[in-house]
Amino acid sequence: MSLKTYSILMGDIISSRKAESEVDLYTDFNNIISKINKDYTATIVSPLTITLGDEFQALTEKLDDSFLLANIMRIEFLKKGIDMRFVIGTTIVDSKILNKKNSWNMMGHGLAEARELLDDKKNKNSYRFSIKKDNDIELITIIGALLNSLGLSLTKIENKWTANQLATIEIVKKSNASQIEVAKKLKKSRYTLLKALKSAQSDIYDDHIASINRALKFLDTLK
Repeated sequence: MSLKTYSILMGDIISSRKAESEVDLYTDFNNIISKINKDYTATIVSPLTITLGDEFQALTEKLDDSFLLANIMRIEFLKKGIDMRFVIGTTIVDSKILNKKNSWNMMGHGLAEARELLDDKKNKNSYRFSIKKDNDIELITIIGALLNSLGLSLTKIENKWTANQLATIEIVKKSNASQIEVAKKLKKSRYTLLKALKSAQSDIYDDHIASINRALKFLDTLK
């Protein structure tokens, strides 16, 4: 028996704000899932697999890998007017039953807990965390609570973005260029760009993202 800890990534559609039809909604859903699988093969262990129509799950090497994918997908879905929620957790899987082609019907400690958290429809947090580690359980519990609080704050910020703010945030996130270069690309003045970023609370948003990544990387070092 060869056991290894992986990160779980689960998600589902909450509702559609702009999709004109169910066909459009699920076409977008399938296309984004396929794109993520193609673009992030290096970090995905068991691919994003649609499980129950509007839900998916996957395994990645590290917790911060799963969070990165969740954040990228959240932005992609918001552009399509699709609201999503995600759960990032841990699981221990025997290599003999690890399916690297399809993550459906996977078995492992932690999967049931992550599924239960995802099924909590009253929870408005789009980024939920279910971290299980054997050592220092009290510390893990405290960090988990902080992660969920940061996730809820990210959710509230994202839900307030206008289409213009979302487009601006996405370009800034994807670009290594200076603010002046980004402003030129958007055909805006640097002042207008800074005003848009401030209105979108991008400084708080970026700080939350960085804090979550630091915490997840630390958790990945624990057994």
